[in-house]
Amino acid sequence: MKLTQYISLLLLTGAAASVVSCTEMDDYLRFTEGVSSTYTGKLDSAVFLAGNGRLLFHGELSSDPKVSRIGLYWNVGTKQDSLSIEVDYAKDKIVEQEIALGEGSYNFQIYTYDSAGNHSIPMTRSGNSYGANYLEGLYNRVVKSCALDGEDIAIEWYSGSENSPYTVVTYTGADGKPVKATGAKGDSFFKEVRETDDEVIFILSDNDNTEIRIPKAKEINFVIEKTSLVLKYGMSKTLAVTQHGVLNHSIAKPDGWRATLDGDVLTITAPVKENIYAEREGKVSVVAVGATATVIAIVEVTASDAILEDSGAGDSNWEEW
Repeated sequence: MKLTQYISLLLLTGAAASVVSCTEMDDYLRFTEGVSSTYTGKLDSAVFLAGNGRLLFHGELSSDPKVSRIGLYWNVGTKQDSLSIEVDYAKDKIVEQEIALGEGSYNFQIYTYDSAGNHSIPMTRSGNSYGANYLEGLYNRVVKSCALDGEDIAIEWYSGSENSPYTVVTYTGADGKPVKATGAKGDSFFKEVRETDDEVIFILSDNDNTEIRIPKAKEINFVIEKTSLVLKYGMSKTLAVTQHGVLNHSIAKPDGWRATLDGDVLTITAPVKENIYAEREGKVSVVAVGATATVIAIVEVTASDAILEDSGAGDSNWEEW
């Protein structure tokens, strides 16, 4: 008799557990009108490079082959300004798009979409467009030395702003008037421009054919000491950087992370665990811009409850474009 009661009790308990289990698994459908949500994979990385009256969007697709479109939104809140970019995952995982925008700072939200209209969770990035106000704030390069060598003039300048990719030289003749030469393509201060392996030679359009020699910028190089990094939530880590020929840079990072470059030191900070909107892992990408090329150095980052020493070693991944 007791055995029969025990068996009945076990069967009844198991049935009740089954009912509770099934109820918990699909209980969320009450809030989605019975439809399960589908999300596309967000971009692997994204950055907006500053320009004169424009920005350049540079994005890298993730491993989700369903993605067929990228949506960029600014003036976030109203989403009144947007741009749609069609992508072909099979052809290229790198997406670049120039955006004409007036001078100012912009905050962007980035979504990926599939052909059915399903979208990813948003990524947030910022970027700047330069214009007249920025140009007025630029200061002239200061001459470090100037020497006459026969009929040549050698001028050496002090370093300019790190955001200035080049310097424009204007020349005033001995009579106090600007030196100009009229050609089929318009006015020019230069009669001829020659270059060697080490310098660029400008021959001015004056009666003396004055030459100005400017040393060439060397090959750009930007390497971070680690390719990957595991950090405890809320902790920071500094990484040594080897760089040469870098004029400007921008940094893209996962949501919730912080990354700053100060000289030859890159500091990466993981999000706090309580930040439910932060990404647990992703890529910190540093876009280094040189005079003639751009390289991207990448560090894969992960936030963890434990501290792992010496996580990731060697040169960072980088590509030139």
